[in-house]
Amino acid sequence: MFNNSHTLDLILQNKQLIEKYKIIDDLVLSDHKTIVFEVTFPIEKVNSKEKRKVLLFKKGKYKIINWYLAQYDWYNIFKDKNPSEIAEILNSIITQVIQKFIPLKKFGEKTPMKYPKEIREIIKQKAYAWKKLKLGEISKDNYKSLEIKCKLQIEKYKNNYLSKKIGSGHIGEIHKLMKRNRYKFSGIPLLNESEEGDPIILDTDKANKFRNIFEEIVSGGKNNIQASFEAKDGYQKEIIFEPYIIEKLLKKLPNKLSHSPENINQYFLKKCATPLALPLSILYENTFKTGIVPELWKTAHILPIFKKKGSVNDPKNYRPIALTSPTCRVFERIIANNILEHLYKHKLIAEEQFGFLPKSSCTLQILSSMQDWYNSLDRKIGTDVIYFDFEKAFDKVDHQILIRKLQEIKIDSLTIRWIANFLSNRSHIVKIDDHFSEPFLPKTGVPQGTVLGPLLFLIYINDLPKHIPKNIKVKLYADDFKLYSEINTEKDCIELQGAINNAYRWAKNNRLDFSISKVKVLKIYNKIKYNYEINGDKIEEVNNIRDLGVYIDNKLKFDQHVAKITKSSFIRLNNILRILPKTLPIDTYVKAFKTYVRPIMEYSTESFSPKLEYLNSQLERPQRSFTRKILRYKFKYQKIGYTERLKRCKLPPTKIRRIRTDLMTTFKIINGFYKIKPEQMFSKPNRNNLRLHRYQIFKKQTKNNHFFSHRVIDRWNKLPKNEIEKISTIPQFKKFIDNILITEDPNL
Repeated sequence: MFNNSHTLDLILQNKQLIEKYKIIDDLVLSDHKTIVFEVTFPIEKVNSKEKRKVLLFKKGKYKIINWYLAQYDWYNIFKDKNPSEIAEILNSIITQVIQKFIPLKKFGEKTPMKYPKEIREIIKQKAYAWKKLKLGEISKDNYKSLEIKCKLQIEKYKNNYLSKKIGSGHIGEIHKLMKRNRYKFSGIPLLNESEEGDPIILDTDKANKFRNIFEEIVSGGKNNIQASFEAKDGYQKEIIFEPYIIEKLLKKLPNKLSHSPENINQYFLKKCATPLALPLSILYENTFKTGIVPELWKTAHILPIFKKKGSVNDPKNYRPIALTSPTCRVFERIIANNILEHLYKHKLIAEEQFGFLPKSSCTLQILSSMQDWYNSLDRKIGTDVIYFDFEKAFDKVDHQILIRKLQEIKIDSLTIRWIANFLSNRSHIVKIDDHFSEPFLPKTGVPQGTVLGPLLFLIYINDLPKHIPKNIKVKLYADDFKLYSEINTEKDCIELQGAINNAYRWAKNNRLDFSISKVKVLKIYNKIKYNYEINGDKIEEVNNIRDLGVYIDNKLKFDQHVAKITKSSFIRLNNILRILPKTLPIDTYVKAFKTYVRPIMEYSTESFSPKLEYLNSQLERPQRSFTRKILRYKFKYQKIGYTERLKRCKLPPTKIRRIRTDLMTTFKIINGFYKIKPEQMFSKPNRNNLRLHRYQIFKKQTKNNHFFSHRVIDRWNKLPKNEIEKISTIPQFKKFIDNILITEDPNL
């Protein structure tokens, strides 16, 4: 609280602990005002007498399971059965196998760490020594020395175990470790008031609250899709469900243990890929040819996931993610791959779309946009950018319109029929821990969490750019959508306004809505005053905005973005120092830093890598702090300089890492690993020079030398001609560039 520009009172809180507060005028003669606030305490769950049992899939007897499953005569078992019956039989057999060969443990019980034989022997010796100490047969000092030895051995083993976990490089492991130690309370917290005016405490009540909210979003359509599925003159490639294809896909599944409505997970399918390939191929062939989707595949457990915006206690700040059948997900992958191949072969996917597609990314979309903006600035022309925000876009996809669009791009009738049945009459149940809501039937939307969902949404939104005039640029990343245009005169503003109107009409015709209050305009070096509108409401002008994770301002400076990522990096850095044991070796700390902190610092550096030294210094601060604290405080090194600290930790300066990323991205663009064509970013030399390599880039005169497509040129052109022309793969180039940059001076 402030009084006459002085801070008098502070409320210190953990995140989301205090939801509401207000300041009341002085009640007495005092400099201090009264602060009234509400504190939300997480309610610890009361353990029921009967604990839930969980299956330890990672300790399953998979050699026996594979042998057991291979004994079944699947053709006879599935003979004359429809897809729903086949799925039920297969699920029943797998469930029996799981119950027989996968061990159980009670949820909440800590699984004792399995120590090696030598440590178990020391523990036994210690227990025996304790008994002898009680009988007075040995001295306390003898027992103490054995106790210390035991403690050191256990500590060493735990450190090695932790080092191995972190050293695996799996980003999920380090995030789980940090999350476990940062938050004592997990899950859905107390929710805001129910209709009766009381806070929602019980998990079942929370699940039903979310159910009501999610059902309202997806209740705007029809339950059955009315469409004709007669064979058309489509030219989609035939889909094959051979066992060897299924086995290959199963072996590529992630090691995820999350349960589906079938109580089967992807880890189990991966471990049993060989014996399950045949029964799944029979099931897939049947469901595709008949169009009958097994009921098990149409059931989904919905997990409410916080959007990281607003209050965690407001159920409207959560989005629904579906946990669906893993056997269905493999089938969806086959269908999705086939559709994607069809779209690319016939050039049906919009060039403006960068989301959920091969050779595409957020960074490429940002680079593509910024290239246009900087090109305009070279000609001293400003740009107006309109940022749109769809409201619940994935959940409001109209099924009838989607089927029509699939037919328009000549997807074959069998695939369309299967997709239509897959989307119809689905049953969704909100799940919070072991508590479930009443089921509800979504009438619109593509299920988030499925494999086909994102691709179907891309097809749904694919024709949007066709409704925008060609002189107005469109950029899409799934449902993130922006329009922009060069602004020279007011006439250009009027044309951009026309494009906004077209986008609004397209959304209405396709039964999607924009969140009007979240639509913004960013004027990049444009001084022409013009009030843009959407559906009669003025679009708010902003000086900066978050564009796919990068904060962009109207001067194309990145001070705010650098400040944000530096702050986030320090938060994660401090978590590492606070949570990891002090006895871990330096290499483990460095690995944790690379896995947990570095992704924040290096996200999309191609788009914002600064030329100003003070910003470079700011980006270097987290790594400076990390090396200093690790070496000085954790490992008691004498005071040493930053360069020496980097050598001890085997870390390059962050500026060198950004240079490396620039060169890697350039290599990928020039060699066709990204969808952006080289000529969109770079120009070839206009003269022949035997000293130049065939990938040489011509450097134009520009005022924007600090942008990616200009700043990378000098370094790229200096790469050794004889070596770079021999390189054709990304791993080869990584190794090549690392050898060059290892001795690089970051100040160059």
